[in-house]
Formats: sequence, structure tokens, C-alpha cells
Amino acid sequence: MSYIVWKPIAERPRAYVFLGCEKQKNEKRSIYLGATPERAAARLRKLIGINDEYFHLVTELYRGRPGRKPQKSDQEKVIRSLLRLKARYKDEYVQSILEKALSDLGNNVAL
Repeated sequence: MSYIVWKPIAERPRAYVFLGCEKQKNEKRSIYLGATPERAAARLRKLIGINDEYFHLVTELYRGRPGRKPQKSDQEKVIRSLLRLKARYKDEYVQSILEKALSDLGNNVAL
């Protein structure tokens, strides 16, 4: 019986199918399908064709996909961007502007 597994590679989920008929050294062989469910379904269609097993694997593909990280608020994104800019530019004038912007946002982090 074939089944779908989402493996985290470089901190991003990738879909693999384990085919029950292919074995190597008592381990089932995995085949990379893609990073998105759409690409994985297209690759799966090419591999096994359209049949009952295909529809079962596609539903498992969408059901088993790991959730995405929760979106951060806009204020957190802006603070992170300003901190990156502050680390990048060492000019005193730019540093003072960025410190003022961070203090206006209510950043309590020690700068």
C-alpha cells in the first residue's frame, strides 16, 4: 500500500510518496513529489495514473500537509525590519533615525 509523507527539508515541507511495491534492503523507497500539493498531485498523476489509488493518495496529500506558521502582526514585522536595518547601517544619523522609529513603535528591547 502506498502512502504520502511530508518531510521537512530546509525548514519547508516536501511531499514524498512511499510505494509499497518497491523495496530496497527491507526499506520502502520514497519518491519526491513536490513542495506544493498541486505539484505533488501532478507528479503523482504521472507516476501512477488516474485510478482509485491516485484519488486516495491525493486526499491523503491534502489532509496530511503540515500547517503553516501563524502570521506575525505588522508591527512585529516592522520592528524586525528596523532592527535589521540598524544592524546593517552604522552611520550615526541613520542609527538615530532608526532608534527613534523603534522607540515610537514601543519597542522594549534593549538596543
